[in-house]
Amino acid sequence: MEEIPAAEIRQIGRATRFALACIVVAFSYFSIRSNLSIPGFERIFADMIGEDTQLPAITRFVIAARYGLLALSCGVPIACIVFLFTRNIAKSLYWIGVMALVTVVQWVVLFYAMSAPLMMIITQMNSPR
Repeated sequence: MEEIPAAEIRQIGRATRFALACIVVAFSYFSIRSNLSIPGFERIFADMIGEDTQLPAITRFVIAARYGLLALSCGVPIACIVFLFTRNIAKSLYWIGVMALVTVVQWVVLFYAMSAPLMMIITQMNSPR
């Protein structure tokens, strides 16, 4: 069995790190776009549901925390780019993996929070009066 030279292993590590960082930055776009659409959804919900009906808890949380979520969405790709230039390849791969998880979880929460009131409206429309 032929042994792989250390320089080639480092090169593979750097290429893997770059590919993962590109994926995280691409998925961060969805979180940023979702965050920027929160005020529009808030207006739609106010028009469709009315001011007297309370939104689901997760939707209220996302609306209240939208600036923090936007900062997180913008911070993840910046941190990924920073980790591209660190010397420790293994540690940067772990951190980029964590940032990928954070980005996916954030996007899923945003998607669920913005679709929950729509499901509530559909349920109310289908219920007998």
